[in-house]
This record gives sequence, C-alpha cells and structure tokens, in this order.
Amino acid sequence: MATVSGDTLVVVSGRGHTEILEISTARTLLTARLPLSGDTLHAVATPDGRVVAAAHGPFTRPGTVWLCHTDERRVREIDACDDTVTCLALPPDGSLLLTGCLDHTVRLWDTRTGDLVCMLDGNTTEVYSVGLSADGCHAVSCDNVGTVLRWDLDWEYTRPPG
Repeated sequence: MATVSGDTLVVVSGRGHTEILEISTARTLLTARLPLSGDTLHAVATPDGRVVAAAHGPFTRPGTVWLCHTDERRVREIDACDDTVTCLALPPDGSLLLTGCLDHTVRLWDTRTGDLVCMLDGNTTEVYSVGLSADGCHAVSCDNVGTVLRWDLDWEYTRPPG
C-alpha cells in the first residue's frame, strides 16, 4: 500500500517494511519495520514525512494503529477501537491523529503520547472517511450511508501541549 502527502510518499509492504521517501529528490527519509502482517488497510503521513500512521485490516489485529515519528525513530502502538480501523487523518503538524472505525466511532489521539484526546460522537453506522482541517480545529467524518458530521474541536481542553 502507498500513500502520498505533500512531497512525501509512504510505502508499506505486506510484511510491515515501511519506506518514507521525499518525492522531489527520491531521497529515503526513513526505513522502518512496523509490526504489520499482510493486511494493512490504511496509511497516512504528514506532508514532511515526520509522522506516519498505519492501520491493520480485519484479519490480524483489527483496531490497532501504529504511529511512527521519524525524528525519534520510534513506533507506538495504539488500540484505537474494538473493530477494524477504516480511515486515518493527520493535520500537517502531525500532533493529532483522527481514526474512524467499523464500530461507528471517531476518536482523536495525541500522537506524541498515544493518549486518547476525545471521542467524537454522532455516527450511527460504519465510518469510512475522516479528515482534520490544516489547523486541527475541525474534524469531519462520513459514514456508510453518506452522513457527513463536522465537529469544532475545543482546544482549551484538547490541544496537546507543545
């Protein structure tokens, strides 16, 4: 699976070999090994390639997301939900991760700590698309029947420090 964000290409093989490339120069920014085993469902990266997230499909470890910070060369595992994670979104600064799942949930995570920041309620069916505004102040989701929900995020309480 591959995904493009800005000038960054993220390629995740079936065995978890992950390569992050700068498209304009073809330079490898990072090569990492994510603990994936063949059914990577979704991957996303910040435009500069500093933060990468990948989610397992339904067959091995549903609900698990791996976060990779290339500047720290570490991988963090998040148990994002009890079912399959179908979609991921990062703002350009990579401070947050938004996940959507088959169990109708949308969750916002702090990528530095892996902590759950908040759950965004309202979806009544499986979530297949999520997005964060560039400033991280708004989140959207779209579910299985096409219902689009939008949330204004209250940074007084949820903005990660730093």
